[in-house]
Amino acid sequence: MLQNAVRAALLDSEVYKEFRERAELVLHSVGTVSVTGVTLAVALRYTSPSTGGGFQNLQMVMVAFSTVLVGWMIWSFVAKALCNLWGSEAQFRDTMRTTGISYGPGILILLTTIPKVGPVVLFIVWVWILISVTRAIEVTHRVSLLKAAVPGFIGWFLAWILLPVLMLGSFFFSSTDLGS
Repeated sequence: MLQNAVRAALLDSEVYKEFRERAELVLHSVGTVSVTGVTLAVALRYTSPSTGGGFQNLQMVMVAFSTVLVGWMIWSFVAKALCNLWGSEAQFRDTMRTTGISYGPGILILLTTIPKVGPVVLFIVWVWILISVTRAIEVTHRVSLLKAAVPGFIGWFLAWILLPVLMLGSFFFSSTDLGS
């Protein structure tokens, strides 16, 4: 799994072709996305202000992990839907496998816990995942890079910006913090 995630992070088009064709590799994709979810949850736990008691911290970790998994599904759906409009015949499962393995750079989210460089590392990881998944969309759906960039960016925005704000925003912008 780790070797495939590294190959995908290095934009090796052969790994995307392999994941498109071999359904049994779905566990590698699930594992890679899960590792990214765990690293995000751990990073949030150790870099965000305390949300209160132990249960609230556990809840934040669980929501962060779930957000990555749901974001992966949304991104895969957006890619499949838009690429099918352009004539692609790749299935949703194929897209899920190839976008999932493209989350390989997500393990580096752990480095966001380093003071002062954390936000820069997070930005680099976000862009790296965007590039990796866009390449996966291009190879999986056999579309041009420009066409792959459209669902790549839309899916990335939904999965890594909008969804986390909606799902995790309550932990950081609760009504008690706003003086209500």
